[in-house]
Amino acid sequence: MLRVWPSDKTLDSDGWGAILVAGYDVTGREMFSKDVQQFGDVITSTVLPTMCISKSLCEYIDFNSPTTIPVAFRIESAFEKLNAKGIHTLVFIYSGHHDTETGFLIGKNEYFPTNKINECIQNMRGVKTVIAFLDCCQAKTIDVKDICLIQFNATGPNAVAIGLRDEGSYFTKYLLQAFTLKASGAQCSQCGSKCKLDGDFITLGNLWTYIGNHRSGLKSMEPHLNTKNIEWRTTYLAYNYASKVEFPFEVSIDESFSKSINILASGLKDFEALKSQQLFPVLVDLLTEKFQCKPKEPITLLSKYANILSIEVDFASRNTDDIDTMEKLVMAWNSKRLLRCKPRLCTRIDNGKPVGLFLKQGKLVAKMVSEIGYTTNAYTFPELVRLVQFLEEEEDALQNQELLDSSLGEFIDAISNITKKASEKLTEKRIHINFIDFFVDKSVCLVHLELQD
Repeated sequence: MLRVWPSDKTLDSDGWGAILVAGYDVTGREMFSKDVQQFGDVITSTVLPTMCISKSLCEYIDFNSPTTIPVAFRIESAFEKLNAKGIHTLVFIYSGHHDTETGFLIGKNEYFPTNKINECIQNMRGVKTVIAFLDCCQAKTIDVKDICLIQFNATGPNAVAIGLRDEGSYFTKYLLQAFTLKASGAQCSQCGSKCKLDGDFITLGNLWTYIGNHRSGLKSMEPHLNTKNIEWRTTYLAYNYASKVEFPFEVSIDESFSKSINILASGLKDFEALKSQQLFPVLVDLLTEKFQCKPKEPITLLSKYANILSIEVDFASRNTDDIDTMEKLVMAWNSKRLLRCKPRLCTRIDNGKPVGLFLKQGKLVAKMVSEIGYTTNAYTFPELVRLVQFLEEEEDALQNQELLDSSLGEFIDAISNITKKASEKLTEKRIHINFIDFFVDKSVCLVHLELQD
């Protein structure tokens, strides 16, 4: 039923798909939208692959977002799209209002009855299993023929579901907690550290038991479970993480200034945010320690320069790989590789991969660069070669200026390495060189080098 996590490929076309529906919220507070989005983040996560559903096989329908498309058509179209992709297991999630007589509230005075959901599922030729989570009042049982059904309802067919506008639904809260609590290192508000799901898998049985153990946290709600045509293989719903999952990183400037940190898997949702919000602030702290001066601006404004960071991993061949996607990061972590974060090597400059140098006498170096007489700071390959020759002559003329000599030498080495080892990338490109005031001490600056057309 479940798939072994692929170590060499992405999750496209794995046979599982999901339709996530946020019902119309008459208050405009977006509680249902947040419930559905959080659920989607969990079941599509590549960092903590639980259900291992590809984002390309997820259809989100938020009836609180403006659109000119008829609301009923949006639901029917979602089923048709997934049917065309040949899935065999459908995960259906609904958070919103529901009434026994009229169905799901999908717009102001507009409803979609449960029997229409039944028809949409029945028309999906390849679907053999449906896993449904209905977080709404008076939820009915999905009724389909010859299909395995596992359906978790927040309440019974005659009861009301409860949630708080600022906290979301209690039922969805504990469902998501079952998938992510231990991995995130958090504690259950009801059970504390004792709250857990044992084993390698989340199954129909232990998930239902988990919900039952949190009955007091569900206020007056009595969740219902509906099943049909199940067998032992179909009771396995997701992978389970019974302990805290952390990613260790070594952030460094050089051998003298480095720091090891652990980042919880629950905090790894976006690769660029990982670098700008979690790794780059650590690098800035190390730079502050090295140069003994504070950044000129708040870290939130400086984080735009996080693109100079490289996350690297060593291989047995002694080669290193510049990790640039979350999938590669997870693969490296699974292989027990050391994840190192540092400013990208100049020779690895490429499209979308700028490099950066932090120079103690950067402003003086900038002045010397300006004296060559170029009217622009975007250099072709021949211009970079001439720039290096000019600066080398200036370097030979320096006397008793060790600090400037050191900064100038570092800059010359960086440009020389680019011209010697990355020359093929400069055939029809230019290197944009920008000297940026990064610290309160204006003599220390960031030299930002970026490949441009």
